Amino acid sequence: NKVISIDETAILDWPREPASPASARVEAWELLVGGGGVYNNLSTGYTTTNASAAGAPNTNTFHSYLKSLRAFMNSFDFVKMKPDLSIITGGIPSGGRARALVEPGLQYAIYIHHSAPFFYPGGFSDKYAVNLGSYQGNLQLNLPSGGYLAEWIEPTTGTVIKSETF
Repeated sequence: NKVISIDETAILDWPREPASPASARVEAWELLVGGGGVYNNLSTGYTTTNASAAGAPNTNTFHSYLKSLRAFMNSFDFVKMKPDLSIITGGIPSGGRARALVEPGLQYAIYIHHSAPFFYPGGFSDKYAVNLGSYQGNLQLNLPSGGYLAEWIEPTTGTVIKSETF
């Protein structure tokens, strides 16, 4: 019952080996749909003379990803939700990872991605290795009886790809 945050990870403009906007996007969605409360991406593009990080590598792309995530999270009363993977009983595509944020019987947020933490020699990880592609699964959920609206959302744009009621 405490707020969990990620601070200063997936550095987009790190000279050594920058994280991609996709890696930072996965990290942000993974944290917030997994029950975290604060995501603070580090970018050395933010300075006292450039508070918006204008012109910093990958920043505009990543900011658009964060806007999509913010809109998604704000479509829920998320403070009433808790992480609960037990609602997913099967059908995650091979190699996929899932997170679920739930208020039983009322609202469900599920994030599925094909990424894994990228580990440097010695075990340090500060980004995700994203496996972009087209994946399909037959998601199986354990939900209370009732009527539901399901929407599949493209996390990079926030666009609803498919919507159905059941």
